[in-house]
Amino acid sequence: MRSCISIINGLGMKGEHITLVFGLVAFVVACLVLIFIALYPKGITGQQARGTITVSATGTAYAYPQQSVIDLMVNGSGLSSSGAVANISTTLDLVNSTLARYDNNNASAIETTYYSVYRPVNSTGYVAMEDVKVTLPQIKNTTKALADLSGLKNVYVQDAYAQLSAEQANALISSALKDALSNATYEAKALAGNFSVSLENISVYTYYRIFPAGAYENAAGAALSSGAYGSQQLFFYGKQGITESVEATYLYR
Repeated sequence: MRSCISIINGLGMKGEHITLVFGLVAFVVACLVLIFIALYPKGITGQQARGTITVSATGTAYAYPQQSVIDLMVNGSGLSSSGAVANISTTLDLVNSTLARYDNNNASAIETTYYSVYRPVNSTGYVAMEDVKVTLPQIKNTTKALADLSGLKNVYVQDAYAQLSAEQANALISSALKDALSNATYEAKALAGNFSVSLENISVYTYYRIFPAGAYENAAGAALSSGAYGSQQLFFYGKQGITESVEATYLYR
């Protein structure tokens, strides 16, 4: 600093001139620093993003469903609305006791999806109708449960199908998403050539794959071959898949 002042004094500058010169130097240095930060936000060794690449990719994971769902319709009738309700309640109690050993006595596994009490046209009585969804935690018990339900009066099976448990679905979503991101990154790197890429933004969409045509089996089997349940009772024993679709944007530099 003293040498700088000596040089300035040698140039014949006075104190106020010296102050002005150092102010101008500080201003110029500050401007240069701001320009440097704007041009090199990551520092002299960092790399600026040259642009973005947006790609779409998917990943799918499969598993054999661990549980099943049975859709039931239960009816009850009576001379009064209260009588119809009482009768359908008795039938529902029989459904619960029949399925107790298959749903681990879990009342929440039996869910009402529709309920109605009405008086049919030209009828002196009332009808109560309830749609029920039953979730069985072990898919192997489905056929036995259907056979037991076939012996209950005013109980009709609407459908039976396999279903992934919540734990299975979460695991498949995680695995499928990992594959989708891996595939997206591979595509982005291929498009970027010699540039490096880094993930900037992502949108995720989840899809449950539909079972392939012709892969269904009769849910009732030989035990329910009487046809009392109609032709809609289909049951699937194959794998179910979940697909994760991603749209990912990468920075390349």
